[in-house]
Amino acid sequence: MKEQVHFIGDMIDVCPTGALTEKLPFVKPGPWKTESIPTVCNGCGLGCEMNIEVYGDMLVRASSKLPSWNNGHLCDRGRFERLWESKTEKEVTRESGIKELTGDDAVKTIKEHMDNMAIILTPEVTQEEALYFKKLAAKYKLQIGSLAKGGISTARYEDLLNSRRIRIDADLERHPYLKVLLRQIQNNGAQIVEKDYDFVILDAPAEPLDAPTLILHSGVNETGLLSLGLEGVPKAENYLVVGNLKEKLDGFTIVLGQSKYADVMLPYPAWAEKDGTIINDFNMELKVNSVRKRKVAIEENLPFVL
Repeated sequence: MKEQVHFIGDMIDVCPTGALTEKLPFVKPGPWKTESIPTVCNGCGLGCEMNIEVYGDMLVRASSKLPSWNNGHLCDRGRFERLWESKTEKEVTRESGIKELTGDDAVKTIKEHMDNMAIILTPEVTQEEALYFKKLAAKYKLQIGSLAKGGISTARYEDLLNSRRIRIDADLERHPYLKVLLRQIQNNGAQIVEKDYDFVILDAPAEPLDAPTLILHSGVNETGLLSLGLEGVPKAENYLVVGNLKEKLDGFTIVLGQSKYADVMLPYPAWAEKDGTIINDFNMELKVNSVRKRKVAIEENLPFVL
C-alpha cells in the first residue's frame, strides 16, 4: 500500500523547513491571516474531519484538523480537488443549448413538470436536508429516493482498530485514509486474509457478512440517507434532483446543483456553505459547518413550496 502518494498535503503540513508549500489563491505573497473553520470532507464515505481556511469570503484551502477521528490526515483529493467549493449560482436550461433562465421561467418550468415527479437526493445532501425533502415529498404526494448505493456498515471504527484478521473485497484507492489505517493495524500484527476473518471491508452495494463489516460508499452521506430509508430511484416522468448529479435519469431532470445530464439547473450551495450532519461509513454522526454564508437558502430555490 503506497499511502504516501495520496498525502502530499500532509507532508506540506509537517515540513519543518517550509521547503514544501501549497500554492494559494492570493495575488500577492503573504503572510495572510486566515480563519480555520472545522467541517467534514465530502470526497468519499469516510467523511474525514478537516478545516477550511477562509480569508473574508474567500475559501483559501483545506487543512488538517486536530483532534479528529482521522488523526489530522487529509488525502490530496480532499485538499486539492476543492470538491467543497463547487456550487450553482444561476438558473440554467439546456433547451436549444445552454442559456440562463429568469426566476419566473424557472418557476414555470418546475410547475409544468410537477405531475409524476420524484425527488432524488444525492449523497452530498445532509440529514437535515433529507428530512426537509421527505416532508416536502409527503406534502405534495411525490415519490422520493436517493442515489445512495445499498448497504449499511455493521462495523465501528473501534472494531477495525481491534481486528486481527481482515478480509478486503473493495477498491481502497478510492478511500486513501483507510489504507493508512490498515498499514498501522498491520504494523501491530493484523493480517489480510480470505477466510477465518474477524473484520470485513466491502464496496457498496453490499450486504454485511458474518463479522463486523465496513461497507464503503463513494458519497459522503450515503449511509445517512440509507438510515432514513432513502434508497433507489423511483420510476417517474420528471425528477427533481438535490445535489450534483453524476448519472443520467430516464425523465425530464431538474437539478439543484450541477450536472451535464440536467435539463434545468437551479442554484444550490457549495458544500462549504452548508450546516448540518452526516453519517459516515463507520456510522459516526459528524457535524458539517458552514464556512461561508450561502447567498440563497434551499427553500428559496423551490418557489412552488411557498
